[in-house]
Amino acid sequence: MLHSVKISREACQGCVNCIRVCPAEAIRIVDGEISIIGELCIDCGECLRSCHRQALGIEEDDWNRIKESSRVSLVPDPVFFSQFSHYMNPSQLEEVLSSFDFNVLIDEVEEAFDLCAYASAQMIARTPASSLPLISCYCPSVLRLIQSRFPELLSRVVHVCSPLELGADLWRMRTNSSVPVTLLAPCSSKITMIREPQGRERSPINHAVTVRRVARSIMASNVTPASVQTLKTRNNRWVQWARRGGEARHIQSFSEKKLTMLAVSGMRNTIDVLQELELGRLRSVDFIECRVCDTGCVGGIGTADSRFLANLRLNNMSTDWEITPKDLRRVEELYAMDFWSITK
Repeated sequence: MLHSVKISREACQGCVNCIRVCPAEAIRIVDGEISIIGELCIDCGECLRSCHRQALGIEEDDWNRIKESSRVSLVPDPVFFSQFSHYMNPSQLEEVLSSFDFNVLIDEVEEAFDLCAYASAQMIARTPASSLPLISCYCPSVLRLIQSRFPELLSRVVHVCSPLELGADLWRMRTNSSVPVTLLAPCSSKITMIREPQGRERSPINHAVTVRRVARSIMASNVTPASVQTLKTRNNRWVQWARRGGEARHIQSFSEKKLTMLAVSGMRNTIDVLQELELGRLRSVDFIECRVCDTGCVGGIGTADSRFLANLRLNNMSTDWEITPKDLRRVEELYAMDFWSITK
């Protein structure tokens, strides 16, 4: 398997902290040098957090080269909207991105997250109680962890494509455009996700750069956004997927009955819950949302700001969880198109 962790052997001091913390035992000493075994790496970023010599980094695309192209199309991860203290409203940040002549696929991504939440709710409703709980596949590292250490749980993983990729799919379907699309990713695993998609032959996203690189570029520009009153109103449900519990809350919005949800974050907690599930101790739970990063995707290794501040901003963000009849009709139409599911 591919991975997006790169090694700078010149900077490595041989402390082996990365070997100690790797949950997949994917980092080894080969011929006296640190090496990553691609077949074992789950791209969780634990090794990057442990390295104090900057001998490990994220292998991303060249942002400077991307933004110099004629018209840049961006798929922003929800985490991106939690990284700024002076753009408190996501629509303000959307306006800032547009001021750089970036084509931001917000409308399509917003619909794609609604679609994924609706599809997951439908799967939970159709699944016999004996086969519950189902497991989220939104975190690519969790999916790889299950593939490598808990393969007997794969049948419980919801077979829904990443909403980030579905947003790009929707945009390409509506515009028939072949313009390259760039993902603003909070971690190495989502960069790998577009390079080696799970359950599909090819990703509709062409490039990926870290949230940190683009956020710092925007902060350096110090652009003043338009007044909040003049900006488009959004429900912001999808932005809440950046923190623990956001996906579960979104799925509940589309469920006709009250669901029992379990949302965990952090590598150790994720492994503990999967082990509990493996032992058959979570039979009263309908759905499990796992994230390997602490506090959720806001804790990703490719973010720009403190995960605690980012989580605070998301908590204070106005979010409309009510599904209107218009929202429901729109998501049902997308669901009927059946382009959202994966077969393996």
